[in-house]
Amino acid sequence: MRLPYVELDALYWKTNWIGTSNLEMSDNLRPELSKDKWVIDGRQDLSHDGLIVPHAQIVIWVDLPLHLITYQLLKRTLERASKRRSLWAGNVENPWLAIINWIRFTFFPYYRLRQKYIAQYRDSPDLKLALVRLRNRKEIRAFVSRL
Repeated sequence: MRLPYVELDALYWKTNWIGTSNLEMSDNLRPELSKDKWVIDGRQDLSHDGLIVPHAQIVIWVDLPLHLITYQLLKRTLERASKRRSLWAGNVENPWLAIINWIRFTFFPYYRLRQKYIAQYRDSPDLKLALVRLRNRKEIRAFVSRL
């Protein structure tokens, strides 16, 4: 059975890489969350977890090491740039800007953000569901094979 798939970037980005406000993002999420079943992919920031988590049955955290994330980002970004692939709302990624933003918002705060996620999952009163934390490709393959 295929479940409805919701990509948070698709709900967040407008044309010319303009992001939605928190209110707009909440309004975009509500119809998706009202469905009986769904898969939500991504994480814009922590602000919408309070809306998503209470409706979820399981949270799957793909918590890969920084060196692997870095490799995947560079490979994906260069591929998108070479093919001029259209992303959310018709936007085309500027590879240099994507890499700079990744360094600013992921690479430098990587360990601090991971600690925030760990604390959020540990302390969340809404997280009365399964949390699956996958830390490497072997764990991901094993999890997917059980689906």
